[in-house]
Amino acid sequence: MGQAVVAQAQADPIAELDQLLPSQCYQMGTFEQEKSIPGLPTLLRSSGRFRFDCQRGVIWLQQKPVVDGFLFGQDDSYYSINAEGDLAALEARYQAAIGRIMLLLFSANQSDIQRRFDIEQVNAQPLTYELKPKQRRLKRAVQSIFLVQMAGEVGGEEGAEEGSVNTVEMSLVDTAGQTLRVVNRAELISKNSAAQSNQCVAYMGELAATSCARLDAVAP
Repeated sequence: MGQAVVAQAQADPIAELDQLLPSQCYQMGTFEQEKSIPGLPTLLRSSGRFRFDCQRGVIWLQQKPVVDGFLFGQDDSYYSINAEGDLAALEARYQAAIGRIMLLLFSANQSDIQRRFDIEQVNAQPLTYELKPKQRRLKRAVQSIFLVQMAGEVGGEEGAEEGSVNTVEMSLVDTAGQTLRVVNRAELISKNSAAQSNQCVAYMGELAATSCARLDAVAP
């Protein structure tokens, strides 16, 4: 029996990947990120808040030490967010590639993820997966992505669904040797897109008003 279980796990290397992907369609939360750049002795640290709507896209708003961010729409619209909260069309290929990756991971579509990445479970405790891009345009931006499960609970807030959500650490190694380590913590899970829309500015802050409105305008 034990051998059969082991054989099944080996035959399905992504059996537990869904534990590291969002299980809720509408969530907002916080992130902390560290960036290591070859030649720099110290890490660049920042933090902020995100909004994810599986039908519309992601707002990724850095709030410290400076305000900036991105909006990645499911309609293939990509924007940068400046310190005043204004949006500008994003044309940089690298950031567009990162946007596609974030949407893939947040959307938790395993068939899409398998089609675009080679996936390997590299650790059981803590549960860790390595994703290597298959597509040329993603390979130009990213060498590997590591997803690591961390403990975390959420729920009980007004307008939110009860439940628990994994806190996930993502480490992205780009083709220049830079490593971006991001820890996502979902704090507010909405029941539907309309409920999330009503909470967006209150949670994300006034500087996110334009981004919240733009994401709401993306057709589901």
